[in-house]
Amino acid sequence: MPAPTAASDATDSMAALTIETSSSEQAEDVDTRSNSKSVTSPTEATTKAADRKKKKKATSKPPPPPPTHAEMPVTAKGLRNDTGDNNCFLNVVVQALFHLEVFFAFIGGGRVATPCPCLAHEVFGLWVGEEAECGQCGMSMETLPYDAMVLHVATESIKEVTSKKHKTTSQQRAFDDVLATVWAAAGSSKKCARCRHDKVYESRLQLKQVPRMFTVGLTWKNNSANVATLKAIVAAMEPSIRLGRVFPNMVAEGRLAGPDQGSATLLAMYCFFGHHYMAFIYKVATREWLSFNDTVVRRVGTQWSDVQAACIENHYQPYVLFYDVAPPPTKLGNQETVLQFTIGDFVMSVASEVDRENWKTNVDDVHAPVDHAPRKDHTRQQQHPPHYHPK
Repeated sequence: MPAPTAASDATDSMAALTIETSSSEQAEDVDTRSNSKSVTSPTEATTKAADRKKKKKATSKPPPPPPTHAEMPVTAKGLRNDTGDNNCFLNVVVQALFHLEVFFAFIGGGRVATPCPCLAHEVFGLWVGEEAECGQCGMSMETLPYDAMVLHVATESIKEVTSKKHKTTSQQRAFDDVLATVWAAAGSSKKCARCRHDKVYESRLQLKQVPRMFTVGLTWKNNSANVATLKAIVAAMEPSIRLGRVFPNMVAEGRLAGPDQGSATLLAMYCFFGHHYMAFIYKVATREWLSFNDTVVRRVGTQWSDVQAACIENHYQPYVLFYDVAPPPTKLGNQETVLQFTIGDFVMSVASEVDRENWKTNVDDVHAPVDHAPRKDHTRQQQHPPHYHPK
């Protein structure tokens, strides 16, 4: 047997070393895999299994069905009824009319801002505007005119203004002057678009045409005012006002000739007391004030002070005042005449017709000839109240 050489010994040593190295690496790899398997806890394994199940269900689950009609949100809008407003009766009427398709289609078929030709707008309609002026740059900010039936005034504002006596005479201020002061800052708040500062300016109310009937609504802080407040409000009210003084813009815009024009006379007023309403009516034919409390009608007196005393004594809170506006003079040829006709005349003419018809049905001889003589012209031969002086 030949003796081994040095080269063969070296080769055998290298081969043995390679085999041992690969064996150790394989053993370490096996140990690493076994160690990694032993690190995973049972909780983590359960969580991973649950995640795999969820993913599997998510891929196989069908899309949810659309919501039913009962589950869909309501898109219709409600109407406010703040505390003390008592608008619930009006809200239900508006909701009913708005959702009646026939009515809604009829209203929607007309032009926007089409004047209403009804009697209520002809007699009581007011064309109201608002204007504010920036105190820094003098820019005028106006609101498009809108129609209204009543102009409201807060009794607290009246009380505040009347508590300040006239600067020169130290006497109580006239009612038209009080209304002018209150309504000078009773419009909506505005910001100047030119200056773009944060200061807010209150708008003054304006009348854009001479109304046929001017209606004032008094808003009270509560339904049972104290005696001092009631006396202050009743004392401030007057049976005659001049729209030229209440709304100076009517003179500036040429709708009235001067501040003393636009004479308006109080002919009716309704009041509130003890959850009940009653009315005072001035009867032009007999020149006296009457009170109407449902079926009970009483004479109050011939003077406005009689009505004021009745309000204080019975705690009647005035709510709405109806002022009849004297039409401006009209010229016919070289003569200047005034068309004199009041709502009271219209009511009395209707009442006269009713009385005449009742009398005709109660006479003994129903076949007697009927007198067809023309009726009395109430528009020319009327009697005005003592405080009624049309210009």
